Amino acid sequence: MKDIEMRGIILQKYYELRRKNFQVLQARDFDNTLTQEEISDISRQLSEHYLIEWKPMGVGSIVGMGRITAQGIDVIEDNGKNSPIQIILDSRQYNISHASNIQIGDHNIQDVTMFVKENSIESLTEYLRAQAVGDKDIEELKKIIRDTPKPKDKSDLRDKLGSWIGKMAEKAASGIWKIASSTAADLLTKALCVFYGLS
Repeated sequence: MKDIEMRGIILQKYYELRRKNFQVLQARDFDNTLTQEEISDISRQLSEHYLIEWKPMGVGSIVGMGRITAQGIDVIEDNGKNSPIQIILDSRQYNISHASNIQIGDHNIQDVTMFVKENSIESLTEYLRAQAVGDKDIEELKKIIRDTPKPKDKSDLRDKLGSWIGKMAEKAASGIWKIASSTAADLLTKALCVFYGLS
């Protein structure tokens, strides 16, 4: 499949998710017709032309979060007219097939504040275990928390813990966790913000 075809398919998926915040797309969202590498590469291309916003999940990660921009919405709704990059819009519909791993609404995000307590590594650990995060990954996070100065704000948190969050998002995308792949990064960031007392 050519890049101009993949651009249309991926931009349409972001368009379908336009009422949501940043989303992690994965191969299963496209019935495995696209690889994770293709999704990430094409998302970067779309971002370079301001059709989506794109945030890689750490240095060297093939997973990232994206959301469509107003310009991207215009390209879809105008059937590809005035696109700043060559694109073929695909009329096929790709339905998310892993329904057991989809978050509906913001219930999971709200749960974080109910279970994670500020400066309580125990509550953070229990919450992550409840989401099926492995003990090895939790121990790695604990070491990072011990060895890293407390983040000053959310941006500082992403700088200091972004690589770990990115690695965990990749695991969510593979279906290992109970966390919805589309919200894993947001959920982990929120849990760590509550733990650190960051608003």
